[in-house]
Amino acid sequence: MIPCVAIGGMKPENCAPMVEHGADFIAAIQSVWNHPKGPRIAVQAFNREIRQALKARPQPNLAA
Repeated sequence: MIPCVAIGGMKPENCAPMVEHGADFIAAIQSVWNHPKGPRIAVQAFNREIRQALKARPQPNLAA
């Protein structure tokens, strides 16, 4: 399986659909380093959104 990376304009508020649809990685630079409350808060926000999105992600059918 080839990993899928979501790149370009990724922010905590728009990363969930990418994860739900199969992104294995999120590439975020500006939204982390330029976050008004600092990079730590940005990463925490990403983690929160990604954690929720992973719960909604369909699980693969490995029996097929």
